[in-house]
Amino acid sequence: MSVLRIITDPLRGVTPLWKVAVLYSIVGGGILGLFMHIAMPAEPSASRIYGLVSLMFGAYITIATYRCAGNCGSPELARLVRLCAGLSLALLPFMAYLLVTGRTAFGT
Repeated sequence: MSVLRIITDPLRGVTPLWKVAVLYSIVGGGILGLFMHIAMPAEPSASRIYGLVSLMFGAYITIATYRCAGNCGSPELARLVRLCAGLSLALLPFMAYLLVTGRTAFGT
């Protein structure tokens, strides 16, 4: 399996939902988080870049989850997953705004 297929198959909706949830989201997010924790510089501009990379990864995972939701066995679960993915995508621009401006969601 090529690296390109590993990246594009979830976006096309052909990957099983459990693989997107476990391998891409949990394992991939853990590796990304570990890398960012190890390589985290003290400069705020670099921290923002890492934050934007995390947001892009989150958007990729959310879109892949939405597209692959139909691959699960239950139509009710597929609807719930798509609803949650839609809500997550709706919140991503707000989170990007908070990250770029250096603000927090709680006003501090």
